Amino acid sequence: MKAGARFLRIARISGAHGLTGRLKITVITDIIERFTPGNSLYIKIGDDYKEFLCTEFIEKAGKNSLIKLDGIDNRDIAEELCGSELFITKDEAERTRKYLGDDVFYHSDLIGCQVFYKDKFFGFVKEIIEAGENSVLIIEDEETNEFLVPFIHSMVKTENIFSGRIDITPIDGLLD
Repeated sequence: MKAGARFLRIARISGAHGLTGRLKITVITDIIERFTPGNSLYIKIGDDYKEFLCTEFIEKAGKNSLIKLDGIDNRDIAEELCGSELFITKDEAERTRKYLGDDVFYHSDLIGCQVFYKDKFFGFVKEIIEAGENSVLIIEDEETNEFLVPFIHSMVKTENIFSGRIDITPIDGLLD
């Protein structure tokens, strides 16, 4: 499938496990059902997203798990995929949005949102990075300066997110 289609990242491949092509992954989605055997998952290879069928999923402690994908049949192939990421289609993400908790969003919901500080336009959400327990918004202002704001309730108000607006109330000194 061509890269022009829209995808949502759900895991990172961190290594091979055993000799039969099983993959070690770090799960970055809150919806574990996406790894149900029989589901289609995608790996970006070059400029394309290649579809694989999940045949086995073993949830481990924390965010680490094991997965077996149809067509990845040996350790050598699994090792070549180390560092790659697993994706689902945006359509699949929308079908499973109902499983998200209240006040939980896809990164793609946040990217591009207008950011307001003290009721004045401040910039746009450029990117989101994962940092431990919380994500961090990278906000770019009109002069292309970047600011890092922790994505926590006390600093980021998301009531108007689906209108493309986020309001921030960062701690003193964070935007200096």
